[in-house]
Amino acid sequence: MAVLAVGADGARRGWMAALAHGTGGDVDRVELRLAPNVDALLALGAPDAPVAVDMPIGLLDAVAFRPCDLAARERLGARRATIFAPPSRPLLDAEDYRAAQDRVAATRAAGTPAQGLSAQAFGLVRKIRELDARLQADPAAQERTWECHPELSFAQLAGGPPLPDKRSIGGLAARLALLGARFPGVLDALRAVDAGSRAADPTDALDALAALHTALRVRAGAHVTLGDGAADAAGLPMRIVV
Repeated sequence: MAVLAVGADGARRGWMAALAHGTGGDVDRVELRLAPNVDALLALGAPDAPVAVDMPIGLLDAVAFRPCDLAARERLGARRATIFAPPSRPLLDAEDYRAAQDRVAATRAAGTPAQGLSAQAFGLVRKIRELDARLQADPAAQERTWECHPELSFAQLAGGPPLPDKRSIGGLAARLALLGARFPGVLDALRAVDAGSRAADPTDALDALAALHTALRVRAGAHVTLGDGAADAAGLPMRIVV
């Protein structure tokens, strides 16, 4: 039984990964693991197994929405705030949030329009930097790694409007129901992983499973790509798949 695809979300102590095990195109079971780093994450599947990750890939030179972000926000409507402008490439080596804010201010002073960087977006810098470095150094990893967004994945899975907030009771129930219908043994996988520890938030596991749904769509060639086909200065594609 092979790992057909992998979905992943950043977690406190690494990457929460959801693996689809199966033969051919059929998923027999899913598994959740905490990978300590991006190298371990990409080693979980076969070299050709698609990996869908909830993390920006492909960055602008200033803080702003990429075309794929704008398309994703339009799809999400009332839930558009879950898509925020990612850090710019020059901010990846900022030492702290204050230093990042100072760089944004300097960009504006130089005459280049730039949005302010949210604290939530800066919180992803370490994970983005880690993923960015691996993808630049490894064309094969770049080929099989796709940016996704769990809210879009869940909306596609539901076949309707975006779900309520994932931290609400209704939102949590809706997500569990969708994942239970999509994946065999998903509740067993959730029980088996220590998602309640300090290593990860329980919603990281749900988001990783949503990303897995998108990774399987990529494997089947059924995915939709948001964006204008542009690449960033490092050659990484700026796109979100659903």
